[in-house]
Amino acid sequence: MLQNNQQIRTGSIQLRKDNIMQWTISVHDEIKTPDMKEMIEGALKLSTEAIPLLLKHTTPHSLSFEAQQELLKTKKFCAIGVLALNPWTIEIWNLFISAHKPDVPVKIFLYEKETVNWLKNYAYSPAEKPTN
Repeated sequence: MLQNNQQIRTGSIQLRKDNIMQWTISVHDEIKTPDMKEMIEGALKLSTEAIPLLLKHTTPHSLSFEAQQELLKTKKFCAIGVLALNPWTIEIWNLFISAHKPDVPVKIFLYEKETVNWLKNYAYSPAEKPTN
């Protein structure tokens, strides 16, 4: 299901065939603003369009407040689905989102299938790509 792949310090970024960007975080340390900027730059190399992001937590870690702000202010993603490891991560994300009202839809899930199905509402197939 993956089209393009880039390795970065925090894990990997892939542009999936369903036109969803997937960031799989595989480090155990805190994600900081430079890490978030590296992910966004890597995503831009894979697609110049604003597409949905699947943020996949595979290890217990945290995103710094500044890194979360960086993610929510970027215009790179039209929706963000967070795949959390546990209910605690969901609570932290929900608190952050309610306090910092993102410009794009953000939703947190425990199951990947639900996350992908929700993000598909914001993805377009290459045949549906808008033309300007």
